[in-house]
Amino acid sequence: MEKLKDYIKGLGIKPSVWAINHDISPATLSRYFHGKVISPKNALKIVTATDKRITLDDLYKKGK
Repeated sequence: MEKLKDYIKGLGIKPSVWAINHDISPATLSRYFHGKVISPKNALKIVTATDKRITLDDLYKKGK
């Protein structure tokens, strides 16, 4: 979770804007940031949107 937060912060945009730009609901991203598990479909969108800088392991490992 922190790695994705840092990635988006590094882009200099709000997480909600980033989510919308990548066909992910801002609410979905927010729920993930608050500890909910992200769906495989959205996880793959994140991996693709970050050019694999964020991996499935990053998104699903314990202690995100």
